[in-house]
Amino acid sequence: MFYLPKKTHLGNIELNEIFEFYDIPRLFTCKNKTGQYYLVLSIDENDEQLIWLYLGVSIDRLNLLINRKMDLYSAFKNPENDFLYRVTTSYLSEATNLEYIFAEQLTADELPYENTYLTEKAVEYHYGLGEINPKESAFSSKREVCNLHFYPPDRWGTELNSKYLGRSLICFQEVIDAIGQNCSGKPTVKGAIPADTLQKTALNVCQIFEGSFGIQLKSNYIDNDLFDYSLVSDSLSELLNLFMIKDNEEELKNKLHYLKGRVASKYQLLLKELLSIQSDLKIEWGSPKINRGGEFLLDKKVIKSAFNIISKLDIAEKETITITGKLIGLNSRKKSYEISSLDDGLKFSGRIADYAYVQSPTINEIYQAEIEQIIKIHPSSGEEKIKYELIKLTPVL
Repeated sequence: MFYLPKKTHLGNIELNEIFEFYDIPRLFTCKNKTGQYYLVLSIDENDEQLIWLYLGVSIDRLNLLINRKMDLYSAFKNPENDFLYRVTTSYLSEATNLEYIFAEQLTADELPYENTYLTEKAVEYHYGLGEINPKESAFSSKREVCNLHFYPPDRWGTELNSKYLGRSLICFQEVIDAIGQNCSGKPTVKGAIPADTLQKTALNVCQIFEGSFGIQLKSNYIDNDLFDYSLVSDSLSELLNLFMIKDNEEELKNKLHYLKGRVASKYQLLLKELLSIQSDLKIEWGSPKINRGGEFLLDKKVIKSAFNIISKLDIAEKETITITGKLIGLNSRKKSYEISSLDDGLKFSGRIADYAYVQSPTINEIYQAEIEQIIKIHPSSGEEKIKYELIKLTPVL
């Protein structure tokens, strides 16, 4: 006969979902009246008794296990409450013995094998959406968690225009993507962001909650190294730094120059959509890394001021390229040039920089040219302009 413990510190528990069954349930979940879930594993038995491990788990941790993002060994070896229970029950009666134990007290025989997961069919029972508190949710789910609080202007403060909200979420994700591209060391101002970067910076909408108009976002999947760092974590850190600058013009300009690429235009578009909602924005960030996370409130006045500042910024991305080509045009009075690459026939033309090193060039001669490619994007329109300034011309002998 199979008995669940009664009148113990576990509470009044009921069986939920069975994952493994052999004569009796061997791996299952149960819940007590206050909503605490336990993952239960059979570890030993004899003719009279059964010995179990009862692991208290949050909904986030359960969903992690069910989605096969965490193995059973890791769950029992690293309990969220730092301890678990070893429970002894009887085949013959409802007698129960319960003891607190720490994970380090478990023997290898009592723990599941590493890389052992719940079966894929273990998704029949709905456990809920998870913890709202971003710090607790991040710890349990091992994912980056970001709560966005909007403050709608309507009389109830509980409704938002779906179009404005949808665009704001898209812009928020695109800022994270752009910053992530910078953090990966390959910022660009045009073209598609690499798919592997987008995958690592993706955020999923998990739930909507009360307290203003709240939306919870979680990183798409676990992409942490041994120290719980991830690309999306770096992106959120830089975005929070941007928010903390508020509308300080000099600091904002320096920060956007540092972030490079398309961050300025994407951040400006996010501020524009927040202006459409006419709402303050509060961000609460929880991270698996202890020294990361935080919260910040960006009020409507600051949003408008920062938007106006970025709209006026002249932010350029520069890159020096070197080609070998034929000089086919030169105007010393207008300080302009034109050169045709010998490799691919591409023609470059533009202004000769004031500091350029050019000595008595001759038309139709072959030169090695150093050219500074300057890409400017107008933050509000996204319009792109590319200039090529000649900075050095060396004859090829």
